[in-house]
Amino acid sequence: MRAGLDKEPADVARMFDAVAARYDLTNDVMTGGLVRRWRRVVEDAVAARPGEVVLDIAAGTGTSGLAFVEAGAHVVSADFSLGMIREGAERYSELDFVAADATRLPLADASVDVVTMSYGLRNVRDYEEPSRSSAA
Repeated sequence: MRAGLDKEPADVARMFDAVAARYDLTNDVMTGGLVRRWRRVVEDAVAARPGEVVLDIAAGTGTSGLAFVEAGAHVVSADFSLGMIREGAERYSELDFVAADATRLPLADASVDVVTMSYGLRNVRDYEEPSRSSAA
């Protein structure tokens, strides 16, 4: 199965659950190593500082958040694949993982300084739907 906008989110999550252990290696191979350069570009653009909170949406195993931790930021890695979260939590105890759909994040407004999302937008349904806050 391929992920796509026509797929149900639960089906996409199950697909990522199944590949979680090999996901980072697969990305490295499929991009010919370019994924590492792309991460550095994001790292430079974000320029995380000590004490900042970085939310990495669709974080997978959390690999993309490691550079922010090294810069002294606190990283919250959010993903809707429990398999990815389990794999990431086993690998990277320095990251905080949260099970979350990108359209319904369990975080308070203005509780983070930076938000990143690498490949995840392709799997978000209704991403153009206006946010509905309970405070509205």
